[in-house]
Amino acid sequence: MITLSIIGSGALARSLFSAVRQEESISCSGVCGRNPEDAIFFEGFWKTDYQELLEADILLLALPDKALSAHFDLLEQYGGLLAHCSGATSLSNREHYPSAVFYPLNSFSKEKVTPLRDTPIFIEASTVEGLKQLEKLALALSNRVHKIDSAQRLALHLAAVISQNFSNHLFAQTQQWCTQNQIDFSWLRPMLYAKFYEVFELNASTIQSGPAIRGDQKTLNQHRELLRRHVPLLEVYDALTRSIQEFHEKKL
Repeated sequence: MITLSIIGSGALARSLFSAVRQEESISCSGVCGRNPEDAIFFEGFWKTDYQELLEADILLLALPDKALSAHFDLLEQYGGLLAHCSGATSLSNREHYPSAVFYPLNSFSKEKVTPLRDTPIFIEASTVEGLKQLEKLALALSNRVHKIDSAQRLALHLAAVISQNFSNHLFAQTQQWCTQNQIDFSWLRPMLYAKFYEVFELNASTIQSGPAIRGDQKTLNQHRELLRRHVPLLEVYDALTRSIQEFHEKKL
């Protein structure tokens, strides 16, 4: 039986807690966070003092990157395996006790629990024994567990930001444009769904379409004219057009 505690009560902490509660081989010792309003979600596992969490085998820091350093200092004397859940923060080496990284790669929100069973979890630890312990935890929660180092994880995190965060911003921009022009955004759904599935079946560079890759200057100019009074979106349009053409070795 693995005993586990969580510091943090945000989106990731909620999904971790929900997954742990469904797994009989893991016992949750408690959850501690800054916002007392989050106590309702964590039921009787909410702790107001982090000291109550320190008997667990593994302590997960489900916290923003900027808060990790202070918590590692605070928990320097914690004798168990201290692991953060960040993709962009390197493995921290504690002087006397093991440290680790437990990075689930998915989209998390407070409004909806994200299942971990099919979520890839990337692990790293400062000791062989710590890695074995962390792998046991990860395999209990997910079918997709990978061992990678901090450099690979940072590169992976960047890939996630570019592909998910940036594309979501483009969706937000598109939704706003559609609203301003009395267009139903859902009309784009079949095309977007088809392209999403294609990128996992084919090489994305081979299925690029649109006026930029065709060098269709007439259409590009028509679009730019439409965006003439929408400078921020025009700048995005021009930057992506240029990127597509340079990637495919075409000239503007």
